[in-house]
This record gives sequence, C-alpha cells and structure tokens, in this order.
Amino acid sequence: MAIVRGPLPATAVSHPRPLDVALLVEVADSNLEFDRTIKAAAYARASIQVYWIVNLRERQGEVSTDPGGPDETPAFAKRQVYRDGELVPLVLDGVEVGKIAVKDVL
Repeated sequence: MAIVRGPLPATAVSHPRPLDVALLVEVADSNLEFDRTIKAAAYARASIQVYWIVNLRERQGEVSTDPGGPDETPAFAKRQVYRDGELVPLVLDGVEVGKIAVKDVL
C-alpha cells in the first residue's frame, strides 16, 4: 500500500514516481527478510521517505525513515519498532498527522 501525493486522475493512470510516495507499506509474513533487506534497500535507493513493514510474524510495526538515497549501499538511517498495544505516528512530509494502533493494522 502507498500514500501518494497528487490528484487522483493522474495517479490512477500511471505508477507514481518515488518522489510522489509519501508513505510505503508492506505487509510481511513469509517474505519478512526480503522486505527488511532487498525491498528496504530499493526503497532507500529511491529516496522513499517513510517505509513501514506490518510484521505479521512478530505482531509489530516497523517504521524506517531517513533513506540513504542513491548510494552504493542504500539503507534507512532510522528504524523504530512498535509492538502490539502501541501507537505508530503517521508522518507525512515530516508532519505527524495522526497515530495508528499496531493492533488495527495487524
């Protein structure tokens, strides 16, 4: 899932560019390690600002921010884990717009 900037008709016709993506969310169970490594590196390389993993296996939310961008070994500089029972801040363009309970996304 992604939260994408821009008018609906434009985003419905073509795939958004990385700069259009305000938040990218992966739901992970059997593909957890792939999402944490390969996909995270690809998203950091593309400068996706906020990347969430809804980790079904460990019942937690993982929020990665501060991407390394087009680097030889791209990665997110920050990773915060939120456990079942906690609230995850929903940050869009650097502004917290709300909070989402981990249990509500599991």
